[in-house]
Amino acid sequence: MDEQPIDYHLRQALLHLESAVDGSVRMISDNEGNKKEIGHKWEQFLGEFLQLIRDKGKKSRMNLLGWINFSKLR
Repeated sequence: MDEQPIDYHLRQALLHLESAVDGSVRMISDNEGNKKEIGHKWEQFLGEFLQLIRDKGKKSRMNLLGWINFSKLR
């Protein structure tokens, strides 16, 4: 099985997320009033991401989160 496309997309996603975190920190550092707006954007993103995982899992009849051992995450 060729895992390169998966590895590539996960690395790219991590790079994009790092940029979003850096931008969020910068915006809140510049203006504390941005906390609520930025927090809402992250809530929306994480909610959509988790819903995507649930929907794909139901459609494929697989527990996608079951593949991850959360106790091993650092």
